[in-house]
Amino acid sequence: MSKKLNTIVDLTTSVRDQLGCTKAEARRAVEAVLNSINDLSEDKKLQLKGFGTFQMKTRAPRNMIAPANGREYHIPPTRNLTFRPSKIAGRIV
Repeated sequence: MSKKLNTIVDLTTSVRDQLGCTKAEARRAVEAVLNSINDLSEDKKLQLKGFGTFQMKTRAPRNMIAPANGREYHIPPTRNLTFRPSKIAGRIV
């Protein structure tokens, strides 16, 4: 796997080549993993040993002042997906 993966098509092709399955099966496998990551709730983590940990975090609501006009704006709470690479993956990257 010396080629860099840039798109979901590249990832799907790599999975297909490594598993020897059809393109449709590889696409379903990739989509299943990505959907699992995307569906994380606030209190759960997805830890992939040797790769890293995905976690959903909620950022608290806050107020900000726009520097251009001095007006105050309210920013609602947001959910952010975070990723923390494992020690092994951190050394590779």
